[in-house]
Amino acid sequence: MTNSFRSTLRTLRLAGGLASLLLLGACSDPEPSAKPDRSPGVLAVVGDTAIDEARFRHAWERRIPASDTAESRGEILDSLIRQSASAEAARAAGLDRDPLVVEQVERLLVGRLREVQLAPMLAEVSVTDEEVREYFETHQAESFHLPGQVRAAVLWFDTRGQEPLMARYRPRLDEVRAAIADGSDAVPPASGFGAFALRNSEHRASRTKGGDLGWLQDGRPMDKLHAIVAELAAELALPGDLSPVTARPEGLFLVRLIDRRDPRLLELSEVSGKIRQLLLRERREHTEERWTAEMLESCKIARDPERLEALRDLPVREREMPPFNPPASSGSPST
Repeated sequence: MTNSFRSTLRTLRLAGGLASLLLLGACSDPEPSAKPDRSPGVLAVVGDTAIDEARFRHAWERRIPASDTAESRGEILDSLIRQSASAEAARAAGLDRDPLVVEQVERLLVGRLREVQLAPMLAEVSVTDEEVREYFETHQAESFHLPGQVRAAVLWFDTRGQEPLMARYRPRLDEVRAAIADGSDAVPPASGFGAFALRNSEHRASRTKGGDLGWLQDGRPMDKLHAIVAELAAELALPGDLSPVTARPEGLFLVRLIDRRDPRLLELSEVSGKIRQLLLRERREHTEERWTAEMLESCKIARDPERLEALRDLPVREREMPPFNPPASSGSPST
């Protein structure tokens, strides 16, 4: 709760207390200053505010007294009178023009307006099965397909483009490649590089999992290391196939294909729910835009560009720079 809001609440409470004193004084006067309003449904009048049956019933239903007696009816009516008296005092103090109060009141009004008018309109929006099918058939080729994927394992050394480091680590990767190629049954494709990854890779995230990087999807943004692995794995045909030991500025790579998924078109049954939600969202947005436009057209709106331009000393928020996070060390396997 902001300080200004607390100040507003304190002022409202003081005004409410003043109104209560005035109200008590009026009640003790043998000759009431106001006569009961005989308008249909009006139970009491406080200043310019009428407390009608609808408001009384709303207050009653919020509390639900234990019994319907003259006393319980009087208590609820008295509470409404005190509330209206406090509101009258707040308006007399000019608090109804306080920017914070105006904002809060308008938010309540807008929320209630949307609940009463817009929500029923949105609830009526629907999408038929035929419309879902039609959308699917129109957009299947461009929107409803799964791109190809490869699941690959990698052994990687951070050679930093330095020949001495490449000369140091290349024989180790050549040895692993030869061992797996000569005895592939010892390390099945599903295991990636198996235990070889612990001793022959500096990629911390995968070396404890046989070098397995998981599924790499065509067209999805990747960091440089994953992109290179996907590129090398794309040249491999069958699970278990191995790439050559490949030197790049990003390091030294050996890649093994674990599995492959070819691209395919999705079936209607796989995406019908997604399409329905997409169409519902679009139609509800259109309904809300139309409702808003009609509401604005019904209002008289006048702008004063010169006064807007003349405003001075408006505070602005300074742009926050993201914190610098240096990359974590990749770690080094035992030699």
